[in-house]
Amino acid sequence: MPSVESNLFGSLSFEEDQVIQLRSGLPGLPHSNRLLPVSQQTIEPFLFFQSIEDPALTLLAVPLAVAKSDFELHLSAEDRREIDFGSGEIRRNMTELGVFVLVSVGDDRVPTANLLAPLVISFRNQLAVQAIQPVDESYLRYPIEATVAREEPC
Repeated sequence: MPSVESNLFGSLSFEEDQVIQLRSGLPGLPHSNRLLPVSQQTIEPFLFFQSIEDPALTLLAVPLAVAKSDFELHLSAEDRREIDFGSGEIRRNMTELGVFVLVSVGDDRVPTANLLAPLVISFRNQLAVQAIQPVDESYLRYPIEATVAREEPC
């Protein structure tokens, strides 16, 4: 079983079919083509995407619907090719797609989500693309208030 060293999680074992493949990498990070989703019950609905190639790169994300439930996702023809999605209607195929937005967290500010470039994952083939959306730049740092799962006190 393969494993990856993560600065945040230590050694993570995984199955190859768990790995998300980005054919073109992430914008600004072209050598991070393989991401491992890592969930932690205590921070749900948030999850992490750990780079297989870079132990220091761990991205915090949340499902798009949590950040903005009425956001309408657009996939360009190029994005569809990247994930082998075809021309099907997106709403009907949401069971085939996972859509996550990357989250930034600062010490003294509300967490923000990058709705300008969500990470779209095809569950059929584990291919992903960071799909640039036709929205204004205010969606780059969209404030979110998501409830994080908490453990019950003893």
